[in-house]
Amino acid sequence: MTRGPLLPQMIAFTVPFVLANLLQTLYTIADLAIVGHFAPEGDLAAVSISGQVTILMTLIGISVANGGQIYTAQLLGQGRKKDLNTAIGTFLSFTAILAVAVSLLCLALGRSVLRWLNTPAPSVAAAGQYLTVCSLGMVFVFGYNAICAVLRGMGESKAPTVFIAVCAGMNVLGDLLLVMGLGLGALGAAIATAVSQFSAFLLALGFLYRRRAEAGFDFRRASFRIRREPLAVTVRLSLPLVIMQVALNVSMLFVSAYINGFGVAAASIAGIGNKLYSIVTTVSSAFSAAMATIVGQNIGAGQTDRIRQAMGISVVINLAFFAVIAGICLLFPRFVFGIFTDEEGIAALAPQYLRIAVWAYLAFALMHPVLGLINGVGNTPLNLVIGVLDGVAARIGLSLLLGSRLGMWGYFWGYCLAGYVSVILGWGYYFTGRWKRRRLL
Repeated sequence: MTRGPLLPQMIAFTVPFVLANLLQTLYTIADLAIVGHFAPEGDLAAVSISGQVTILMTLIGISVANGGQIYTAQLLGQGRKKDLNTAIGTFLSFTAILAVAVSLLCLALGRSVLRWLNTPAPSVAAAGQYLTVCSLGMVFVFGYNAICAVLRGMGESKAPTVFIAVCAGMNVLGDLLLVMGLGLGALGAAIATAVSQFSAFLLALGFLYRRRAEAGFDFRRASFRIRREPLAVTVRLSLPLVIMQVALNVSMLFVSAYINGFGVAAASIAGIGNKLYSIVTTVSSAFSAAMATIVGQNIGAGQTDRIRQAMGISVVINLAFFAVIAGICLLFPRFVFGIFTDEEGIAALAPQYLRIAVWAYLAFALMHPVLGLINGVGNTPLNLVIGVLDGVAARIGLSLLLGSRLGMWGYFWGYCLAGYVSVILGWGYYFTGRWKRRRLL
């Protein structure tokens, strides 16, 4: 990533990211869509609500993985291949310990969280089952993302796409068998998800083991020992990202708790909206992850001109994708919601919801390239500040302000407009040029 024509490199590197994101989104959407069509309406709300909690846990794992990816990319950019073995071993062991802790915490507090989220009475039992099974599988989600972060930090983005393709296919087949075939509803969807995540983890682990010589990690027992210096760097990179995601998603859960109070239909709309966000951000978040590697390697090599060029390419492609998605959502809103449910009462609300949601989609297109740059230079504390201001101050504040005046739709407006805090602060940092003077890790 530090030499040669940048545009074809970015496309070749990012397309597998996009495909991986699409496939990962597919297996989460499959749960909601198949349950929405072949299970009671209460189960749809159950998967919608408990899915928001599992998304939070998953994003914690991805945030830790992003820290490992940045570290790996900068080590490679500086030519410090000898330090990779201890860095990767420490990172993988730290991730495993954190995964177990997060899983146990969710098992202990899951039911209380569902009550706090105002889960409608017809959905409580199914939501609890879904959340319990997905919590047990969370260790494999953390492990898969950690291994793929190491591979992506080295510039390998194709293999993770294959892993997630297998995972998505297994999840869809599992949903069809357990939900549609055996009538297990939300519980069946959760089992299918956990089994597919375990399979993706095994594939990623096997690939890394076969490529251990190229990866610079020997898989010896002693190499998994946690060492102070790489642990400090990993925590310094990961902790702000974790706090940022927790702040953002707890604020989303806070807003969802108010929305869920409007009933099963409102909870289902919020759940479908979250899945649509996942689809819309497949391209923008892929470029964010790719930018972290590109920026990490080039800041390590001292090539800031390539970073500016990469930013321009990323923004243009993101805005073009936004234009296509916004057009589909505004012209065919009932078709978009029809992917998830055939409930007429929910589909009737699709046009009004999507007219609000497209403003959030624009914010995603603008924010993710610059957040990738901030991560790539290692300035994760800034992302923490942005996340707290976006998630806590803006998202909760705007939602409460507009919700008190506009009811349910006001909460959706506040949720969508909060993202512009990240846009303003992130691009403000970029244009100051201070990122060029960041001290390497």
